[in-house]
Parts: sequence; structure tokens; C-alpha cells
Amino acid sequence: AFAETDEQTLLAEGTLRLVCERRIGACALYDLERDPGETRDASAAHLDRFEAMKRRLRSIEASHGRFELAGLRTEGHAWPEPIRRGIAGDGDAAPEVAALLDDAEVLFRRKSAEVLFWLRRREVAPELRLALSRDEDDEVKRWCALALTRLGEGAPRTVELLDDADPKWRRLAALALAESGDGRGGSTLVKWWESDRPDFAVARDVLAALARIRSKEAVWPLVRSLDDVRLRPYVARALGDIGEPFARRALADHFADERYEPA
Repeated sequence: AFAETDEQTLLAEGTLRLVCERRIGACALYDLERDPGETRDASAAHLDRFEAMKRRLRSIEASHGRFELAGLRTEGHAWPEPIRRGIAGDGDAAPEVAALLDDAEVLFRRKSAEVLFWLRRREVAPELRLALSRDEDDEVKRWCALALTRLGEGAPRTVELLDDADPKWRRLAALALAESGDGRGGSTLVKWWESDRPDFAVARDVLAALARIRSKEAVWPLVRSLDDVRLRPYVARALGDIGEPFARRALADHFADERYEPA
């Protein structure tokens, strides 16, 4: 059996349960026969099964990419398996994705750089820096600069993208900069939130970025977002980190009726 959330994946075989954190790639193995509450990592006691189940889980995640991207092919070829795994959120795929930054096919290089931007794995920073310096394709360079900025390494190109004609690049540049504590794109992030809120996974990143720069401009738009049941815990956390007293009443009103324990 296979199950997934936005942050974790689970593979069940018999009494064993493999649980992995998607982005960072950390996994634990639980044996329900001996540990029904799943409180002790049993990977050391079942090392062969642990490795085999991780390989099986990667295969399943790669198959997700195959179905979701069935219509996106390059000259008759589907995306390479590392890219499919990366799109599915498998952080362990990052080194293999980074290797594709040297591929002769520019669409593979572009997609690899994009996937690495979203995976945020520090070990691929050298490959990103190299691609930024020598790739001739402008889109590859953009993704590499943004990915490096998300890793806290910075790239002047990211600041330039704040003034790009395409709102996609302005938004991504603002996100990457805010995550590193640079608030120059704060207004862009607020406008993104108000006019065209991103999907759930990206929305959480935007909330964390707004909290990092303590954006007072974001407080009212975030207060109005407290009705979103799924995002409410993350909105509340962002408002708390920003620390604007204006948000207290709205948080208190929602707290009175809140039934979801993390929220």
C-alpha cells in the first residue's frame, strides 16, 4: 500500500511501514508487529528490507511523474526518471537531477534547474553555481540563480528578476529573496497572495517567507485568509511571527471555534 501527504510518503508491506519526509529524504521503518504505535525506527534491524522498500517507494514516486507528465514530452522522450522523482518531491533525487544540468537537451536542463529550485537541497549548490556561470540558456540561468538564492548563497541575477516583465519571475525572485531575509520583494509576495494565491505547497513557502521578513503589509491579507481550513495553521503561525497586534482579535475569534488541533 502507498499513501502520501504534501510532506510525507508511506509504503506498507506486511507489518512494515516505511515513512519518508519528501523534501529532505529522511526515512524511518516501523514494524507494527513489535511496535504498534510506530515509536521506534527499526531500519537498522531490517536493513535489507529498508533499502529495498526505499527503492520501491522511489519507483512509485517516479511513476506518479510519468502519469502526471504524460503529455509533456521532448521529441518523443518522457522526462528522465530523476526529474520525475524530483517533481514528485523526492529530495534524494537532487544529485541525479543536478547531473542533468550538463545534458545536451536544453529542455532537460531547464526542467532540472526548476526542480532543484523547488527541492532546495544544499548539496547541489556547486552544480547550480557551475551551470549559472557557463550555461548559455537564459532560462537555465534564471532557475539556477533563484535556486542558489533559496539556499542562502545569493546571486545578483535574482535581484534583477524583481523587475522582470513576467510576473512569474518577479514572484519567484521575491520568494527566494524573502526566504533569505531580504524584503525587497515583499510587496510582490503580498500581491501574489491577494490576486493569484499559489497552490498549497507553494503557499506555505510564501507564508514562511512573509513571516521571515515580518511583512506588516501582509497582515490584513493573511487575516482574511484565516477562513482557509487547510492553510489556517500556517497563516496563524505567520501572523504570530510577524507579531502585528492588529491580528490578535482575528486569531482569538478563530481560536474560539477551532476544532483542528494543530491550528
